[in-house]
Amino acid sequence: MAIAGLALAQGCGKQQGETSGSGAPQTAPQTQGSSASPQGESTETEQSQPETTEGAEPEGVAEPQSEPMAGAQGDESSEAAEAGGSSPFTELGMTDITVGEGEVVLPGSTVTIHYRGTFRESGEEFDSSYSRGEPAEFPLDGVIEGFSKGLLGMKVGGKRLVEIPWSMAYGAQGRPPAIPPRSDLVFEIELLGVANPEPLPKPVMSSEFEGEPQDLGDGLVVRDVTVGEGQGEVKPGATVIAHYRGVLAETGEQFDASYDRGQPATFRLEPGALIEGFSRGLLGMKAGSTRRIEIPSELGYGEFGSPPKIPANADLVFEVEVLSFKNPRELSTEWISEETRENGLVVRIVREGDEEGEPVPSDAIAVVHTLGVREDGTKFDSTFDQGQPAPVPLEQAIIEGWRQGVVGMRPGEVRQVVVPPELGFGEEGQPPVIPPNATLTFEIELLDWRMPRVFSSEFVGEPEQLEEGITIRDVKVGEGPEAQAGQMAVVHYLAELPDGTLVANTFDIGDMQVVPLDGTEPLPGLRRAIIGMKQGGVRRIELAPEHAFGEAGNPPMIPADTPITFEVELMGVQ
Repeated sequence: MAIAGLALAQGCGKQQGETSGSGAPQTAPQTQGSSASPQGESTETEQSQPETTEGAEPEGVAEPQSEPMAGAQGDESSEAAEAGGSSPFTELGMTDITVGEGEVVLPGSTVTIHYRGTFRESGEEFDSSYSRGEPAEFPLDGVIEGFSKGLLGMKVGGKRLVEIPWSMAYGAQGRPPAIPPRSDLVFEIELLGVANPEPLPKPVMSSEFEGEPQDLGDGLVVRDVTVGEGQGEVKPGATVIAHYRGVLAETGEQFDASYDRGQPATFRLEPGALIEGFSRGLLGMKAGSTRRIEIPSELGYGEFGSPPKIPANADLVFEVEVLSFKNPRELSTEWISEETRENGLVVRIVREGDEEGEPVPSDAIAVVHTLGVREDGTKFDSTFDQGQPAPVPLEQAIIEGWRQGVVGMRPGEVRQVVVPPELGFGEEGQPPVIPPNATLTFEIELLDWRMPRVFSSEFVGEPEQLEEGITIRDVKVGEGPEAQAGQMAVVHYLAELPDGTLVANTFDIGDMQVVPLDGTEPLPGLRRAIIGMKQGGVRRIELAPEHAFGEAGNPPMIPADTPITFEVELMGVQ
């Protein structure tokens, strides 16, 4: 219902889905972000890596200096300087000038180095530990991605030239004023010392099981450690909350564990969301169960692995404890009554609603959960599985049969509605989801209903003209923080044309908008009129065309040179 092209919803997106922890068995390893933190902190989200810790920054990598280089590097430094002016870097480059003979740098190491940093394009130096007269010591987890990865594999006593593309350095933003946006960097690094992390002890895995191993095919084997007593079993598409530990089958070395992070992981068993062996291995488990899942590499991370923790062609073993789960909603197979109406619509009462609740009228906004299934059993929509009910203005419902099926429901009622093609998407269907001449079945749960929001008729005080063409009138004065110029206002609003045509109503669909109070196009008058409102307040705003969409209008909904009236409720300010 929001005005087409309004472009006010900035930063008001909804988060969907659940996270699965830093090392959940996803279908492919994630890579590090395209721009490191401007503080030099690692932004690593690499699959199967332990969670990173913000460590001390190496001087110069995070805080570039301007002192000239002390000249302590001899001829090798001039070789590095010649890198300036080269072609833009497309990937991380590492060239060993001298190969050391000492300990090797591993992920998570703390290193002691001397280094010099220059810009690829100009060759200009922006930082040097040599200039400060002392080496730098820092953990690799605390610096930009390219610098951290560029040191891996070096040996103490070695010198290396590392070429870092801007996407693995300070990103599109740079780090003004020292590092311009999109700057490729060149570092010459001398490794003086390294302290590698102590290897984690091998975890103790269960050695006693209930029943015999189950061969699920393709080399996938599961063994139940304990069988829970919860009702129901995990099915495809379920949302599962579980603790787990993963180890390499060959060595027993742990590569990830939700137990160590202190909180369970949440994930959905949807195609492509997890590695196949893990997803298949959970099927059939009950809440309270613990299971060992033995996964061949082909059903895990395959020939590429998930470096640095999971090598190529590695078989994996997971021990998983299912705490709870929710299977996807399916159509009910039993109902209290069934009615076939003259137009062919079939209505089945699965569960009766509140006897004292008012039936939903045909012009209401129904707040529902709904599941849609095609004749072949294919599910094409489900707010049950998404976990978020939908407010639906019945007068605007796309499917006429669905609308008719909802009218008369009482809160708490569950109905199954079978919609013939002529009351659905007809002969054309809605490819590729709905084929032509499709009979559709919906299961609908009415949670609540309300009447549509309309313009207020009572006001506080008299109208006020902010400037010519902008008139405001308060419906309600709020009591919260006051909106000020330059802030972001979170609002609900109605908008109508002079002939009474309603062109926007965010109240009815629960779609709050974020409006920058900066006076820019479009609708500069609306932004101006919100300033001074207090949170919780409601204001009518009447705009002349030049303060709305002007001479161009906003086709097809807003004609050219059209005044617009808004009713705005200020939900918050940012």
